Amino acid sequence: MFNKSFAVAALSVSAAAVLAAPPAAADPVNWGAVSLSVWGNVYAFSVNHPTEADAIQAADRACKGQGIIDCRMMVTFANGCGAVVTSPLAIVAGFPIVGFGKGSTPGEAHADATRNLPTGTGSAGSFNRDHACTRP
Repeated sequence: MFNKSFAVAALSVSAAAVLAAPPAAADPVNWGAVSLSVWGNVYAFSVNHPTEADAIQAADRACKGQGIIDCRMMVTFANGCGAVVTSPLAIVAGFPIVGFGKGSTPGEAHADATRNLPTGTGSAGSFNRDHACTRP
């Protein structure tokens, strides 16, 4: 949902008032977010919220709803996709090594998330890819 507001400008020409047409309505913005709990190795997506703040709160609630208390927002995205990828080195390290990204398509979001893995951990590729997209 979004609120539309139109401004009407009154112009005075001679003795008559002319009303300007309202501006064209902008496309609605649908926000999404990804929240992560490092200690619980849990993440959650939220999509299709009217504001960035709403998307962040929803992602945090979804993460905490899995019994986790240390959830925090990692990435937000508007009219697009968010992604999470895990480095194969996480198995060796014994803790999650994750990257988060965004893009206009799932592929772009996954590529961005892979680029955002900690330096050197994405060279072996990534696995455990997940994404969510807002509706167009």
